[in-house]
Amino acid sequence: MHLKACVISSPFYKTSWAPFDCPEFEMAKILVIGGLSFKGRHFCQYIKQHDVASKLCVVDKGVPEVSFLDAASEDAIIPYYVQGDMGNPTHVERVFSLENWDWVFNVGPDVPANLDDKVYEHAVLRASVLPAKKAAQLRVKFFLHLSSYLVYEPTGKLKFEEGSGVRPTTKAGRWKYKAELELEKLKGQGLNLVILRPAIVYGPYGPIEACAKLVLLGDPEIGQHQVSVKDVSKAMIHLARWYEPIHKTAPVFNLADKSDLRLYNMAMLYSQVHEIKVEFVRSRLLPGEYYSQMDDEILSTWSDILKMANISVTPLAPQFHSGLFDLPEVCVDGTKIERETAFVYDHPYISADDEFGVLRDYIRRKMWPKVLGKGQVERMQK
Repeated sequence: MHLKACVISSPFYKTSWAPFDCPEFEMAKILVIGGLSFKGRHFCQYIKQHDVASKLCVVDKGVPEVSFLDAASEDAIIPYYVQGDMGNPTHVERVFSLENWDWVFNVGPDVPANLDDKVYEHAVLRASVLPAKKAAQLRVKFFLHLSSYLVYEPTGKLKFEEGSGVRPTTKAGRWKYKAELELEKLKGQGLNLVILRPAIVYGPYGPIEACAKLVLLGDPEIGQHQVSVKDVSKAMIHLARWYEPIHKTAPVFNLADKSDLRLYNMAMLYSQVHEIKVEFVRSRLLPGEYYSQMDDEILSTWSDILKMANISVTPLAPQFHSGLFDLPEVCVDGTKIERETAFVYDHPYISADDEFGVLRDYIRRKMWPKVLGKGQVERMQK
């Protein structure tokens, strides 16, 4: 099908976009909420690369100028960017008045763990419910809410399917589940809702740590299931094309690759990529206290390392962030989406090269000091 180029005249758009031919699928008018986040910027790139949208609006509370976007993200986001806080009713009205959107994707922001409840209430709950209410009112054809594995009980003993084990134990998990429940209520008011719960998401622009030695606290056998951020992006568009408004309840799908990783597997990958020694120990210190000690060690040398590498600005925090190793146990079954929608994972298994990709990205953008792990950099450049 050939679609004519559409020029968006709204003052909130910085430029117009002429869509491309798409012989297989009809293009859609797409609204992305949280486009500057880790998952959001990958999703916007996917939309642009696959010519999915006839019109596109990328909304985020942050601003691109201070978001450390690479060239691909700038090209996929900035021309279509609108600053807005979707937890603010005025901003919601403004964004939805720009166009009659076909598909709305609530990717959400990158919200750190262990923040005050008021932060989660606004960024996770309110900023999900308000646009969903507006989408229901306007009968938007498809609304995807990107949730998280955090809604499941962290047991590590069973692979949780979508209908079992929902018992969040973290602040972030509880607020994410509250958001799911509130959106479910809107299903009867016309919200064409799908909920997607990815496992731990990895890929470029993701978290990275810097330390000479990593000592991990906990059971090395606990689950740490993963999914590529590229498969998350693919799944969101796949579900929009699959969805039909015939479901009495909102379809819910997990996303997790086939690796079935345990904490020791992730530790070995980390050791291989970063060329550091990884140990599991039993400690009298609580994990937070242990990582605080790690912070003190790294902070004493980080600024000197950045100076040696001639790096003046980087989004990488100069303290130890436990990243994948301080998360609850993650064991989710990601096969339902394959069975019911014919989705195919493009990245069914994680590899050391996937982790190298994160480093390559930061080194290329001069945000990671090459003076750390010289042999590691040389191996990546071969």
